[in-house]
Amino acid sequence: MKTIIITIIMLALMAVLVVADPICEFNFQINQNDQVQLTSYSAYDGKINPEDRIQTSKYVASIGNTNTNMAVSFYIPHLGEIETTMSILKLQCNSWKTLQLKKENKVIFEKDITGLFCNNDKVCGGVENYNSCPADCPKSGRDNYCTYEKDNICDPDCLYGELDCPAGLAEEVTKTEFAPSITQPVEAPKVEPVRNAVFIVGIIAVGVLIIILVLLIIYHRRKKSYPEQKFEQYYPKQ
Repeated sequence: MKTIIITIIMLALMAVLVVADPICEFNFQINQNDQVQLTSYSAYDGKINPEDRIQTSKYVASIGNTNTNMAVSFYIPHLGEIETTMSILKLQCNSWKTLQLKKENKVIFEKDITGLFCNNDKVCGGVENYNSCPADCPKSGRDNYCTYEKDNICDPDCLYGELDCPAGLAEEVTKTEFAPSITQPVEAPKVEPVRNAVFIVGIIAVGVLIIILVLLIIYHRRKKSYPEQKFEQYYPKQ
């Protein structure tokens, strides 16, 4: 019983301590003639759930260092007779060089993605951000991505609510979605990162699990066997 309880607690703690990884996402559009268009791509902080990936399809996306040495392959769902299919490929960011799509082992799309998310030129540009290219995009600089966390580094992309930024650093917001006029500023909504929310939910879940396990231990210790109950029934304590 103790071994089972310890194992459950360890698994729960491991689940909470999982740190989100930099995710590179590719968005494709495939039509009925198997013409493929890479519509967008981006890098962000998150996690990949292997259970979300389909197990079979006519379409396979591969990524690797050369068109003959593809390190990772994923099935892409096909929606049948629909005129245009939108597909998304998510994987951990790496220094990949080639992105390839195949239909029944025939290459229908191939793109050189060398330096797409990080070209190491000491300039933060394009879709580069701290997640995919920390060498070009330090957290203390602007990369249009807010890494909201307490780490003694002020991220200027988090104008409101960044714990490491001085109170006076936030620029006056003039965008209409935040302020109707320059003379009547309205505080912009705070940026709350996914990893903080996941961590808080995980802590709550672990707390609930520990309470349940304690109650189970108490119940197990108090539970008496049937012979013990009968014995006390016929031979009550004086």
